[in-house]
Amino acid sequence: MILKNKHTILILCLFAIGATANGQGQQWSLKQCLDYAHSNNIQIRQADLRIQESELNKKQSVASLFPSVTASTSVGLNRQNVRNSMNEYMSDNTVNARYNVGASLRLFNGLKQYNSIKQNELNVQIQEVEKENTVFNTDLSIIRSYMQIAYLKESVTALEGSVASSKAQLDLSEQKLKAGAISQSDHAQVEAQYSRDRYQLVLGENQLREQVLQLKQLLELGINDNIDIVAVPVNEDDILAALPDKQFIYDRALQNLPSARQQQLNVESAELDRKIATGGYFPSLSLSASVGTGNWFDSDESFSNQISDNLNESVSLSLSIPIFNGLQTRTNVQKAQLNRQNAALNKTAMEKDLLSTIEGLYNDAMAAQSQYSQALLQLKAAETSHDLIKEQYKLGLKSAVELVVSDNNLLNATQTMLQTKYTAALAVRLLQYYQGNPIEQ
Repeated sequence: MILKNKHTILILCLFAIGATANGQGQQWSLKQCLDYAHSNNIQIRQADLRIQESELNKKQSVASLFPSVTASTSVGLNRQNVRNSMNEYMSDNTVNARYNVGASLRLFNGLKQYNSIKQNELNVQIQEVEKENTVFNTDLSIIRSYMQIAYLKESVTALEGSVASSKAQLDLSEQKLKAGAISQSDHAQVEAQYSRDRYQLVLGENQLREQVLQLKQLLELGINDNIDIVAVPVNEDDILAALPDKQFIYDRALQNLPSARQQQLNVESAELDRKIATGGYFPSLSLSASVGTGNWFDSDESFSNQISDNLNESVSLSLSIPIFNGLQTRTNVQKAQLNRQNAALNKTAMEKDLLSTIEGLYNDAMAAQSQYSQALLQLKAAETSHDLIKEQYKLGLKSAVELVVSDNNLLNATQTMLQTKYTAALAVRLLQYYQGNPIEQ
């Protein structure tokens, strides 16, 4: 039985693919892909390690406020020639040991330690925001890949419908050729169209496999892991809905994007760098204390008495005033000031890049919405025209060339509609995600 049009075949293929997918196991929704990547993506896991490292740096900087305590011991052998009662020189060997415990505490060094602690605390926040930014960028890549797979799946379905329709037309052409109703050249045109449709299907399937591979890499799946996505619900009303004002979208994105917070934290960190460098102009005040003792192994006195008798204690307060160090401090301060200016410029550049990104997505969405509306009208007209030409071809009123042209027009209109539909859906979804709206499905 010859189907009336490709539209009917396309619907049947959708049902067939849905049944096949259900037989392959659980499908992945977009949210499932995102959640899985958050736990398994290598870049995100590396960001976790950087957070842990910054936490250790923070603890170390806090510990620098406490005194530094060290214990030491040494054993020495002394050899010297001495005269005995016979006025003869003899070798006298003695062995002694020294024991010492010392502590030092920096009381003031231009607030370098205090500012270092604040900077390390800030670095923890920077690394946490850096992880959020890594997650955000990974999510964007997954969303794009997921939507591209959804588009290619529908595109392949349309190509399968085109192949099935071409095959039906080829069967009809063979019957007409046997009956002498058409010429050999007309039959060759239909046969060539069938071959072209099959070739386009192979290309579409290859593109789909490549895009699935890209998604698997983002999810860190293995070579033997299979993945099939849930059909994306693309509602026509959502695609064609009026977009918010560009300025509103930009302001929301600036408030929610991790990269915006990260750049602000980088400016604050650069300012602390400047304060730390400025601390080199101030004197450094340190407190030190030590206690030590020792003993002689060849002494007749007991070990405990020697330790007690040789006990010595000391306390010192030292003040170091910088006078000239080859312009090192001045240079460090100037470099820190330049780094702060550079951090401020990076923040401004990020805001400009974000504005360009939002405006580009907004223009893409507006253009795709307009193109999608026209593509729907074009597809409807192509379907109507194709139905008429196909019926006329059956009656011998249209040639095979006209039928082939109609087939191509219908396929092109279908592909254009799918492309504009998913381009608009992707742009709208990305604009929502930039505003901080979570993925619910």
